[in-house]
Amino acid sequence: MAKVLVIDDEKIIRDRMKKILGLDGYETFTAEDGEKGLEIFHKEKPEIALVDVKMPGMDGIEVLKNIKEKSEVTEVIIITGHGGVETAIDALKQGAFGYIQKPVEYDELAIEIKKALEKQEIQKKLDEYLNDIERANAELESLYQQLQREHEIAKQVFANVAHADHIESKHMKCLLSPMDIVGGDLFLTATGPSGSRYVFLGDFTGHGLSAAIGAIPVSDMFYAMAGKGHSIEKIVTETNRKLKNVLPTGLFLCACFIELDYTRGILTVWNGGLPDAMIIGRQGGIKKRLSSTHLPLGVVSNDKFDRSVEVVELAQGDFIYIYTDGVIEASNKDGEMFGQQRLEEHFAHIREPETLFDEICSSLAAFRSGAVQEDDIAMLEIRYDAEAASGFNGKTIGGPEEGSSSWRLSLEVGPESLRTNELLPHVMEILMEAHKGLSDHKENIYLMVSELFSNALDWGVLGLDSKMKKDPEGFEEYHVARERGLAALEDGWIKIDLELIRQNKGGKLFVGVEDSGPGFDYEKVMSQPVDDTALGGRGIRLVRSFCKEFVYQGRGNRVKAVYVWP
Repeated sequence: MAKVLVIDDEKIIRDRMKKILGLDGYETFTAEDGEKGLEIFHKEKPEIALVDVKMPGMDGIEVLKNIKEKSEVTEVIIITGHGGVETAIDALKQGAFGYIQKPVEYDELAIEIKKALEKQEIQKKLDEYLNDIERANAELESLYQQLQREHEIAKQVFANVAHADHIESKHMKCLLSPMDIVGGDLFLTATGPSGSRYVFLGDFTGHGLSAAIGAIPVSDMFYAMAGKGHSIEKIVTETNRKLKNVLPTGLFLCACFIELDYTRGILTVWNGGLPDAMIIGRQGGIKKRLSSTHLPLGVVSNDKFDRSVEVVELAQGDFIYIYTDGVIEASNKDGEMFGQQRLEEHFAHIREPETLFDEICSSLAAFRSGAVQEDDIAMLEIRYDAEAASGFNGKTIGGPEEGSSSWRLSLEVGPESLRTNELLPHVMEILMEAHKGLSDHKENIYLMVSELFSNALDWGVLGLDSKMKKDPEGFEEYHVARERGLAALEDGWIKIDLELIRQNKGGKLFVGVEDSGPGFDYEKVMSQPVDDTALGGRGIRLVRSFCKEFVYQGRGNRVKAVYVWP
């Protein structure tokens, strides 16, 4: 029930109003002057105050001002005599809700009071709404601040898992431009135990945190497996399995994995969903397109996953370019895309090879000038330099006197294990655990074991002709024949003998590899001049250069190498 305060110096008017307003359900209070009225106002806090303008002592305008100073809720209706229009207008300017002239028409008064109460109800709801908005804004501000902190944390975590501070090198340049604090593009690189360079460039669906949630499992998998020398096929298979298990439906990873083998001068590539990677000649021109032939990672389970790779030869000074669709789909302020053609124009004629990457970045930035970035942008350049990038020391290390054997291991693997191509990482792990001093020589040892094993498999068990690798076309034929031979392999074996002799802090490692193949006339082959143009055989020559002893035995299907370190 609303409260109404009547302030009027005429008793008859006060009594009539109280009676009529009481009949309408209002709780009514009366006062004969301004001072008494303000006392009741402060005590009862009425919704409506009916105030006569002309009263002895404090007049109605002063009462109005006092009420409005103390309350924004109470509505004041001024009662004036005939001819008091100017006073009424002044009252309205001071905040009065309305005015009524005497003699008072009670129907008019009832309507005016009802309108004032309706205004109060609307104002109350509006205040509640504004308070709700204010609370919501405060909550949003708090959430925003929390989100900003989480973004900063995520940004740091993302940089750490990507090892972003180790990206740039003399032979590798990378452009990473996320459209949010954290992007969906991920670049990883690591050196394998043989000195090969593993590189990964990926583009998660979407942007920001939702697109970056897969970065941690992918990077963990990449660094762990690349560090042990696992094959690209194995790494992409395990990465696909992991992402299929952890990513929600609709989130997947377009990616390109490569392994750059500096010893053999070959590039192994798996491309699933990224634009064509390209090999660019030193003087310009696209030598090879490495198109996507696979589904992105995390789309299908491993029983439907295609892990096959493409293997190509590289020449000194070649460039490898890998990029996400954010590069070619980058738009200018007119909505025009940068496009594949504009990118490839930079590859047609290279004036200064060292500045090619920077020229493309400058061209892209100038094209996008003034436009809002709508996607993450990532581009990678790798320049193949066999001599500068090789991680092998290539030195023959003189050894101490022999001591007693402190560790020995023999393995024999058959067709099924040979097909998986995952034996070497496990052998390397065993060797590194056998003697901590071997970790400083990991690259040489990996090269020694992998070359001997690969030769035993390719030329011994599978019977591939080494002459196939004399030119790039033959090299690709060799790779296809190797995959076909492994798939059809039903018998054959390879034995590996490892013996470690400890000497103070150093020691001597014997590696023997024997295969079930027919062997070859090694005395005749070893006496022939070296063909530096052939793609095959370079690894064995390098192994011989840093081993203290390297000999073929038997019918040529057994080889022994000795590596010594101080």
